[in-house]
Amino acid sequence: MKVKLHRALKHTFLLLTSYLLLFTFAFPQGAAPGGPGADAHWATAAKQAVGTSATSDSKIWFTLANGVLTEVYYPNLETPNVHFLQFVVVDPETKKVETEFDDAIHELKVLRPDSLSFQQINTAKSGKWKITKTYATDPNAETLWIKINFEPEDPGLKLFVYYDPSLSNSGMGDSGTGHYLGLVGRVFDSDSLGSSKAKVTAVEASLAGLISWDEEIASLLQSSVRLGEFTNEYLGVDQLSRYGEIRELFAKAADGNVVQMARILEPGEFTLTLAFGESVEDVIATSIETTSNVLKSSAESQLEPFETVQAAYDKGWADYVATLPEVDPDHQAQFNMAAMVLKAHEDKTFRGANVASMSIPWGGGENANENDIGGYHLVWPRDLYHVFTAYLALGDREAAERALDYLLKYQQKPDGSFHQNTWLDGRPHFKSLQMDEVAYPLIMAWQLGKTDKATYENHLKKAADFIVKNGPSTPQERWEEESGYSPSTIAAEIAGLICAADIARWNKDEASALIYEAAADDWARKVEMWTATTTGKHGDGNYYLRITQNGDPNAGEKIELNNGGGIHDERDIVDAGFLELVRLGIKPPDDPLIAKSLKVIDDLIKVETPNGPAFYRYNNDGYGEMDDGRRWNWDGKYTGKGRLWTLLSGERGQYELALAQGDRRQETEDRKSVPGAVATGKTEVRSQKSEVSRKSEVSEESGGSNKTSREENYTGHPVYGRMPINPRPVLELLNLRSIVAHRSASSRLDHMADFANEGLMIPEQVWDKKETPKNIDRQFVPELTFGEGTGSATPLAWSMAQFVRLAVNLKAGKNLDTPSIVYKRYVEGGIPPNATDFGGMDEVAPLPVGPGEKFSYSREAPKGTRIGFRFNDETSLLEVGEDGKFTISIVAPEKEEIALLGYTMPSGATAFERVKIRPAGVVKPEPLSAETIAKIRAADSGPIIEASRAVIFYKGEAGLVMVAGDNTNWSPGRIFMQKISDGLHAVSLELQIDARLEYKLIVDGKWIVDPANPKRINNGVGNQNSIIEMPEYRPTEWAENKDRGLPSESVAEMEVESAKFGKRIVKVYLPSEYFRRGIAPKLPVVYFLDGSNYISHGAAINIAENLIAARKVEPFMMVFTDPVDRMKEYWASDDFAEYIAKEVVPAVENKYFSTIAPGRENRAIIGASLGGITSIWTALRHPEVFRNVGAQSASFWVDDERVIETLKRIDPDKGDDFNFFLDDGTLEGSEDSRRVNVMLRAKGYQFRYAEGPTGHNFTAWRDRLGEALIVLLN
Repeated sequence: MKVKLHRALKHTFLLLTSYLLLFTFAFPQGAAPGGPGADAHWATAAKQAVGTSATSDSKIWFTLANGVLTEVYYPNLETPNVHFLQFVVVDPETKKVETEFDDAIHELKVLRPDSLSFQQINTAKSGKWKITKTYATDPNAETLWIKINFEPEDPGLKLFVYYDPSLSNSGMGDSGTGHYLGLVGRVFDSDSLGSSKAKVTAVEASLAGLISWDEEIASLLQSSVRLGEFTNEYLGVDQLSRYGEIRELFAKAADGNVVQMARILEPGEFTLTLAFGESVEDVIATSIETTSNVLKSSAESQLEPFETVQAAYDKGWADYVATLPEVDPDHQAQFNMAAMVLKAHEDKTFRGANVASMSIPWGGGENANENDIGGYHLVWPRDLYHVFTAYLALGDREAAERALDYLLKYQQKPDGSFHQNTWLDGRPHFKSLQMDEVAYPLIMAWQLGKTDKATYENHLKKAADFIVKNGPSTPQERWEEESGYSPSTIAAEIAGLICAADIARWNKDEASALIYEAAADDWARKVEMWTATTTGKHGDGNYYLRITQNGDPNAGEKIELNNGGGIHDERDIVDAGFLELVRLGIKPPDDPLIAKSLKVIDDLIKVETPNGPAFYRYNNDGYGEMDDGRRWNWDGKYTGKGRLWTLLSGERGQYELALAQGDRRQETEDRKSVPGAVATGKTEVRSQKSEVSRKSEVSEESGGSNKTSREENYTGHPVYGRMPINPRPVLELLNLRSIVAHRSASSRLDHMADFANEGLMIPEQVWDKKETPKNIDRQFVPELTFGEGTGSATPLAWSMAQFVRLAVNLKAGKNLDTPSIVYKRYVEGGIPPNATDFGGMDEVAPLPVGPGEKFSYSREAPKGTRIGFRFNDETSLLEVGEDGKFTISIVAPEKEEIALLGYTMPSGATAFERVKIRPAGVVKPEPLSAETIAKIRAADSGPIIEASRAVIFYKGEAGLVMVAGDNTNWSPGRIFMQKISDGLHAVSLELQIDARLEYKLIVDGKWIVDPANPKRINNGVGNQNSIIEMPEYRPTEWAENKDRGLPSESVAEMEVESAKFGKRIVKVYLPSEYFRRGIAPKLPVVYFLDGSNYISHGAAINIAENLIAARKVEPFMMVFTDPVDRMKEYWASDDFAEYIAKEVVPAVENKYFSTIAPGRENRAIIGASLGGITSIWTALRHPEVFRNVGAQSASFWVDDERVIETLKRIDPDKGDDFNFFLDDGTLEGSEDSRRVNVMLRAKGYQFRYAEGPTGHNFTAWRDRLGEALIVLLN
């Protein structure tokens, strides 16, 4: 005991006296020349390790890379202060200079599994020396302690410390000097110290060292052994390279990129301390106090001073690790490290603020001369959300709450949105908007149960309102580059709104809850339509895209990728962001489009590395090193090539875990096998009661086990109390496919661990090639090795959080971060159908009244419908009266404002409407040019076509002239003509160059055809309409009457006796080819609904004759049927379906038994509008009769999308074999047809979808009928 105490006291005495006798050689003189020096830079972002005390008192962080100390952060995580600190070894005989950075083989050790305790071991490539360094921060002070052991082969080698301060997040503007007092009480003037004090006291003078400072921060580097000559300058190791020693000693270097060097006189085992303060006097005073405290503790503990600091440092982390959950033993070490690193990335002043990484990717750009480089030491709401999920997984609810509190306090804007990223105090850095970052705080609040009124009204409601007003399109998606419709962004928005709806109900805000739910449902129904192509070049052409700019994934629009990624058809660019639809509980993992899209992902952006498969963010990504090793943005133009992202392996693992968990939906009617469901003819109605019942059943099933042992099953989760966790051992639940998926998910965790470096830091990106490039910019880029980290960012908090999350989820057998309320609504309950006659986004509603005037409008809705309405920041519930009507009453706004309506019907169907309310006289139409007006005045007929514009005019006295037609859904009040002069009104319409439009004028309330337009048609839907045919519109060639000598008996009438409808007349067509051939093969048959219109307006017979003559199809028969009560019989009626399948078909086949080819594969049925929905319904109700189904502009809205709900349940793998043709016109609104197109293609059906810039009329259907028949008959 006495010996140990004597050693400690001796060490204390030596340490103190070494500070008194710090410099024994000549004192430097004068100021260094050459200021301010070369451009400053930051070090590589490929950190081997990061560290800080587990306490919040010690506000200092360190990073290690390339064998040296790199950025040290103080007093917060946004402020790096060090470029690097290393040692330089000089051979005095040869004057050869070797540095740790350039001339050593670097090794890093994790000293303890329960502490951020690291050791760097640098061995000279020449074999002449080895330096071992161990790091710890004082838990009670802003001081970094470094224990060094220098082992030279030749004791004559000289050792120098090389310190490059970069204070206050800038490598410029620093000053440096040496506090080299040799006698206690010696006074130096304030200028030499950069101090505001006139004198330095004797006690202060005893703490000599290398001092640097700028206007905000000062640092003090001290040694436990004597230092020799030192200098402050701007030229790095230039002196050592020239002289083999420090020959030119400069007392001070001011206001530049300063470097400080000093020789270690007694190299061997010694300690450096690097302290920080707000000023020179502050850092000196603080060092006196903290060093004295350490020395006192050292004497008491009988440990060396460094070991005293290290023990306290390690204990803090060990205490934290002891609170962590246990995971698979193979992953525990990496899991603990990830948890510690996440905790270390939380700022200690701005609590809850986790920076993305303690790094600056590739050194931050051109230079580090200014303090505006944020690198990754900023806070992104998205990254913070992912860290939040890791905190919940760790059971650290307090940290999770701090994260949410920080987001709401510092990052939310007054309009409810959130900054893209910020400095710690909330100042924005990048200034775009990312809608997923607005949504994530809503999920976070719900998962924490943060439902109090103040939080809801001041923060959450504002965020949800912002989403429903501005979503689902986003100015930037999660990769911070492109605008448009992103699957991952929309997934976050949907989940956020469902969470917000529940919180709204906790606050008795039912109206907002209805709006949020309706918007979420609407976007859940449409996400595939907006983001999944059916005309792509990968796979079978049907898969999710990374993003679509305008919500049309088949448009083939060009997208210019950032970072030099090139210009591409947006259908060619994919990422795996659609997996967020599964993780957030919107889509089941066995969704066919998800599975199909994953195959495209694996084909295009997966790479097998030595450490396991990994994924690019998307194909043609440009955010990464060049192939030759040059850093990203090497040319200042953001040029590069993206590499493999480790976190994407974890995301895939979570998907596979969901797949392993299996489909947990209940076996309700809509979940039964298709033949049974279709054959019953029943329509399942989603009532609130049945929904609650299903949810209760799931909860009971999920809670039926008493096993709570962490080793057996991790169900005792301290945070996710609201998330039902599978209580049985995972593998007992799984079939073979599930077992495979679970093992695959576990292997993803193995791969993520293998991607980590020797310090267990998981990088953002790993290198994707077998070849290691030779031309490596070593200052910013590590040695690029296949499957190992690049120079982007290591560690990345998001990657570490993903590892934590997947590890805990695997232990639980369930994705705990999936919001259960979202999962229950969509995966268990199924996405609600759209309510009939309701829904629509961003339509303009011009008011007949001006600003400040009152306006009321009544609409019909089923009794019991719940309606939420929001306008001008006021939310209310609208009631449906006994007469089945509700009234909207508003005061016209001063400018165009958005109104929001959310509907929930008694059936469970929902609808969302976002309407632009435009008061009269506020929005002025763009005036017509003088040239156009002159053309109008001279014109005898119209419209006037100008490129892609059609100018419609009306000559005659009128007060108000409107246009209604295909492009307004035949609704008035959308398009108003300008009054040019008395007796002259006109409007210019933007149309596609190949569009065909039917329309009417409404003159002072009277509907008329356009008197100036001679082109008119009665197309079978209404009376006469006027027509606009744009220059590139071409009618179908198949409809031409080529007089093929069709005999009179080709079209014959026959009578069908119906049990329900009585006697009906149908028309039967036999092709002229049939009569010319004599004995011919038996013919397939196409059954037409609205048959007479197809003959008279749809040119069906001409089209058939021409197709047969051109050998596009073999000869076929057609049967034309007509309804008597169209609205009743064509309302997807079971009775009418039975009439066609059980009465018309047998009657026709009995009469033409020798002519007709038997079997469902030889029968097709087709109709338009209501006839189209009924043709689909007839085939679904009688699949034994019809295989081939055509529907033109089908009325999918019937009965709250009843037919779509049935189509969701059919499955080709279960024998539901159909061949579909669908079409629609973009002018009439094609959203529902697009949705069905994607859905059925994803299921693997033989399917063709056609679309054109046309309206809802028989001319449009005629133009696409030829294609339909080719599909149905081949």
